[in-house]
Amino acid sequence: MTQYDATHDAMWDEPQASRTSLLAISSLICSLICCLPGVPLIGVLLGILSLVAMAGKSHLTGRGLAIIGIVLGLILSILQLLLVVGLIGGLRQFEQMAAAPLQEAFAGQPDRFRNQFLTTPSESETEAFLEELRDRYGDLQSAELDWGAYFEDLESLALRIEEDGEIPVYLMLTFDRAEIEVEFIMMEDDQRPGGDPVFRWMRIIDPARGDIVFPPGADEESETPAEAEVDPDETS
Repeated sequence: MTQYDATHDAMWDEPQASRTSLLAISSLICSLICCLPGVPLIGVLLGILSLVAMAGKSHLTGRGLAIIGIVLGLILSILQLLLVVGLIGGLRQFEQMAAAPLQEAFAGQPDRFRNQFLTTPSESETEAFLEELRDRYGDLQSAELDWGAYFEDLESLALRIEEDGEIPVYLMLTFDRAEIEVEFIMMEDDQRPGGDPVFRWMRIIDPARGDIVFPPGADEESETPAEAEVDPDETS
């Protein structure tokens, strides 16, 4: 045996230094990042890959980290899935609450639509509103949730719900001649049975021809006499 062969065999026979699998570490880190959708699932995949990579390699450690990453990732992924399903279900409920009465109003039954609002508009106001929509866009064909509007700015949406008690519902209305976005503002009415949620107002968003608010003026903040500023000249 030559000196080269002896040196080469010695290099292969020398045990490799023990180290922790980077895949196992990455698996645990990803599984702990529960605030980002889908990241815990990546932790599960990395954990499985790390176990496969460590098979038969005694110098690689971190099997415990990989197993913890897989278990945590699965639990958090399931929780995230349940949260998303609940959110979608809630939004679908909003869609049904807002869309069905509006579609019934266009079908000639406007009473349920009128009674949906915190301050019930008059029959003439309701008829004038529906007629204006028909003149602009034609008959209503369908109404679906505008999913993009909910995810444009989640932080401001959460603050709006928490601070103002307003829950916006965004729909895309498909008419004969146009597709228009509408925003409903949902509130709770303690005077109704069970505090059922109702709508304070709705806004047809039309940059080209101007927005339409229904009931008329319902989106304006009205001052009470106690809140109104008193002019010192008037009191003198």
